[in-house]
Amino acid sequence: MTAPRLVKNPGQPSFEFNDRSAGRILSALVVATLFVALLPAPAAALVNPVPAPVPAGQDDGVFWFVFAADSHLGSPQGNRWADRVVDDIISRGAAVGVPPAFIVHGGDMTEFGRRAQYALYQESFSRVGVPVHGIPGNHEAKWADAGKGSFRYALGDLCRSFDLGGIHFVLLDTSLDGETYGHLERYVLDWLVRDLEGAMGRPAVVFCHHPVGYSERRFMDNDLDFFESVAPFDVLAVFTGHGHSALRWEVNGIPVFMAPAAMDGRYLAVSVSGRRLTVVNRSADGTEADLGTAGPPKPAARRPPVAVTARAAGASIGIAATVEGLPGAVAVEYRVNLGAWEPMAAVGGASPSTRFYAAEVTAPQACGIHAVSVRAVDDRGGAWIGSTRIALEATAGRPKRIAWKYEGRGGVQASPALAGDLLLVGSNDGFVTALRRSDGAVAWRFKANGAVLGQPVVSGRRAYFAGAIGVVYCVDVLTGALKWYYVAESAVASGVALSGKLVIVGTSLGWVHAIDAASGRAAWTQVVGGAVGSTPAPGAGRVFVGAWDGRVYALSQADGHIEWAATIDASPYYSAATGKPLVHDGRVFVTSAPNPNGGGYGVTALDAGSGAPIWRAAAAAAYCDPIMFDGMVAVTTTAGVVHLFDPETGEVRRTVNGGGACLDSSAVRGPRGTLVIGTIDGRIRVTAADGGPAGDRDLVVQLGDGFILAGVCVADDMLYACTMDGSVYAISTR
Repeated sequence: MTAPRLVKNPGQPSFEFNDRSAGRILSALVVATLFVALLPAPAAALVNPVPAPVPAGQDDGVFWFVFAADSHLGSPQGNRWADRVVDDIISRGAAVGVPPAFIVHGGDMTEFGRRAQYALYQESFSRVGVPVHGIPGNHEAKWADAGKGSFRYALGDLCRSFDLGGIHFVLLDTSLDGETYGHLERYVLDWLVRDLEGAMGRPAVVFCHHPVGYSERRFMDNDLDFFESVAPFDVLAVFTGHGHSALRWEVNGIPVFMAPAAMDGRYLAVSVSGRRLTVVNRSADGTEADLGTAGPPKPAARRPPVAVTARAAGASIGIAATVEGLPGAVAVEYRVNLGAWEPMAAVGGASPSTRFYAAEVTAPQACGIHAVSVRAVDDRGGAWIGSTRIALEATAGRPKRIAWKYEGRGGVQASPALAGDLLLVGSNDGFVTALRRSDGAVAWRFKANGAVLGQPVVSGRRAYFAGAIGVVYCVDVLTGALKWYYVAESAVASGVALSGKLVIVGTSLGWVHAIDAASGRAAWTQVVGGAVGSTPAPGAGRVFVGAWDGRVYALSQADGHIEWAATIDASPYYSAATGKPLVHDGRVFVTSAPNPNGGGYGVTALDAGSGAPIWRAAAAAAYCDPIMFDGMVAVTTTAGVVHLFDPETGEVRRTVNGGGACLDSSAVRGPRGTLVIGTIDGRIRVTAADGGPAGDRDLVVQLGDGFILAGVCVADDMLYACTMDGSVYAISTR
């Protein structure tokens, strides 16, 4: 039996249950919803009205609107400049004789995504007296206690659209819970295509927070998927924030405008006349500078202008590209994965507007799946990009490493979990999927209420996990049948922990729940001084949790009372324990992020009995789960370097280079004395770490060029790795 959809949120998967107990879950969620409804209401809502009211005289295709971004209300600078920006928007409206038709805020409207900051944003921008539409940025998703759940409560759906003056305007969510980087989930792109299909015949303007197609810096891992998705449609322009700069570039015939930061007193004013946009960079002192125009694209702009093929030939890769409809192309370049752009040679053409290019390059040493991209730059500086994938498996003497691949629909930020012959994978579309380890076939799927952001925990025939909207589940490992559910009072952004007969979970309101593992009934609940954003760690008769008040708490496992609280020199932007604490031999090892006022990144060792500090070491370990490795504490830095600390003194005994930047994908113990690390460049690195010769214990497998944010799961000689495109790979290390 499938329950009615609880949330229908464009661009966000609907939350459904696939168990006959769904009705009981629905009832419990109604109780949770009523709890939220009893909380103080935010200021007058600015949730997107559909259709948007149109000021008189602005419904004929001639109007102007405002695109602002990065107000960072809640920070001193944001608070200082937001009202000045709003005052200037009002002044500009008076000067031109008509207010803007609407305002779109492109994310990071708040500093921490807190209720009071949303209220401040609403109070400030509502003074203009026109519809205001907001989309989440990384500050709403990463530094909010409840992730994007706070945004939904304050401002509504993450993705939406509206029409005005013959133009279709689309607000697109590119944010990820707990991350600064952006990503477009497959279900978001699916929604975008459906939405644009419904508006066929009208030109579209798209707004998002993270810059798409920006060549100077990588803000997203799959922004080319955006351009492929919108290629059949008439997209006039894209507006982005995040970069705090007023910039314009062009990809595949679509101009992209980056807004400067409102916290610096600047925004974009966009005049619309039919199918043409004129964009100016406006300062709160009333000065303006042209940023460029966007207009009707040429018919050829809607055809894929760059087609790419790649083939493996021994130790080389042959790359061929067809560039069509760009007679003004002045440079054609290729790159493999995220390498440097290199020139391609022209090899003739079928016509003046169709040209062929080729390159023969040395194949990367890493086996696996590699991304090959070709970029043609026209005489106006616009980039036209095509891409393909090539598998380098069992070629040039390389053994076959990838045993199987499963393609899911939601990005994976949580480490998978072993469950006998099954692998349990939680994903951002709200599913936990059980895959057969032998061949990757689906054994069962369970739909949770919200993204599954923490690793499932398995004990015997039961698996435990949480949905981000605040429900903890227990299911049968072999069938996926629901055993019980527990409704927490707020969001869950981490995994659950199993300690004896208790399941422990922390929430965004700082409540730590202990749940009877057999029945699902509450055993005890304790409130700590801030949101709990990392997985609790049981040990030594206690449960250790890091909170966003800068302290690590030790709770009695028996009844939950607070035995001690230790202050960590942590930034207000992070929990005192950004990863799951490590409990070992009477000590608790905690990784924490930087405090601008108090020092660098750090690793802290605390006495498990008293909370007294034993040592602290500097290491850029902002997102890492520390682990024990050969009697040492292994800590993975954001640069992908693993430091092995003496647990008693904090002295660094050994350093291992993981070969690429890491976010959340902490090093884990691999086979034969190795460490296994996943990088944000799409690589899995297996490296010898015990001081012995590397030999066949040093291995790199490429899994495309997308982010790997989930830790790797290891079973004997097999690795199970997940990527943000929703894929799961089984990798052999033999």
